[in-house]
Amino acid sequence: MRATSKDAGGIDVNIIHNELRNVIVVLLAEQFVRKLLMLISTIMAFSLS
Repeated sequence: MRATSKDAGGIDVNIIHNELRNVIVVLLAEQFVRKLLMLISTIMAFSLS
């Protein structure tokens, strides 16, 4: 019984870690895309002017 409860707890922790990692990856990707879009828009503005 002890081993199974330990395993269940470990799985729960792993799931939480994976969820957190996914959230962090998404947030970083959003920031990267925003910076990229801002960079592209500034380059476009400079090239047009």
